[in-house]
Order: sequence, then C-alpha cells, then structure tokens
Amino acid sequence: SESIKGENLRKYLPKHQKSKGNHSYQQDMLRIGKQYFTYINLDFPFSNQEKGSIYVLRKISPYVGIINRIFPFLIFLLLILVIVIIGFLNYLVSRSIIKPIRELKGAAEKIKQ
Repeated sequence: SESIKGENLRKYLPKHQKSKGNHSYQQDMLRIGKQYFTYINLDFPFSNQEKGSIYVLRKISPYVGIINRIFPFLIFLLLILVIVIIGFLNYLVSRSIIKPIRELKGAAEKIKQ
C-alpha cells in the first residue's frame, strides 16, 4: 500500500502464533507511524511445517485510535460522574423526605407537651 510504503512492517505485526489446530486467527488494531490500521491475521503451517502468516490491513481514522486509547479513562470518568449524580440525587430526595418527618416530630413533641 502507498500509505505504508517504506515502513518495516515486521516490527509492527504480531509474531507467528502456534495453535493446537491447523491455524490461529487474530484480529486487533495497530499503529504504523502516524496511521492506525485494523488487521486480521491468519497463522498456519505449510505442508513442510514451515510457518506461514496472512495479514490483511485496513486503514482507519486516527480518531478511532485515540478513542480506543482513552476509552477506558472515559468509562472510568463516566462511572465516577454517575456515582456523584446518584449521590446528589439521593441527598436531595432524602432531604425532601427527612425535612417533613422532622417537622412532624416537632409537632408531635408540642402536642405531647
């Protein structure tokens, strides 16, 4: 491909993986230079038991690579945000319930006296 011409692809691609069956299959994302690619890798043995691999690369947007790297952080941030919102809503609801109960308790104390 013109977009990765001149790059030494061997240092970016995964090594041959020996499998229990006839072949192993792998799918993932990698970065070559400033470009991001998804790839499919099929490892297999030739009839003389030498290693063989087929790689199919597809160029993807650099934003996908960035999002893929920060996705765990975004999930963590979203979880913290949800916890804070639930805590705040719990505070508001409990306050709206507890305030009338305190007024009722005060009124009951006055009636008792």
